[in-house]
Amino acid sequence: MAYSLGLRIAVVWVYQEGRGGMRQVAELFGVGLSTVHDWIQRNKRGEPLEPSHGGGKPRSIHVEKEPLVHALLAERQDWTLDEIGEALRDRHGLILTKSCLWKTLTRMGQLEKNASYRGTRLA
Repeated sequence: MAYSLGLRIAVVWVYQEGRGGMRQVAELFGVGLSTVHDWIQRNKRGEPLEPSHGGGKPRSIHVEKEPLVHALLAERQDWTLDEIGEALRDRHGLILTKSCLWKTLTRMGQLEKNASYRGTRLA
């Protein structure tokens, strides 16, 4: 989870007011030294202190594309991951890895979370 904007501003302010070095400020607020350094440098460059995007990698397939997968599954239920990937590529120009498809199908409730995807059919 990203640190709040209020915390970021407070850390930079305390440092700029000379109430301690980076190490002391990091200890005071319970954040890492490199985090304090990053926020101070961003502030010096005039960059915003807001969290960038909430952490983690963005999804390879966005929620608005999930209906394409639903439509394929409505056609038949015994797809393999390779077949779904080929159909999405051929019909819609989407190129997705098996891992991405697996995570998408799991998120959509189409697969058991702890199943293995090697050679798996959806039926």
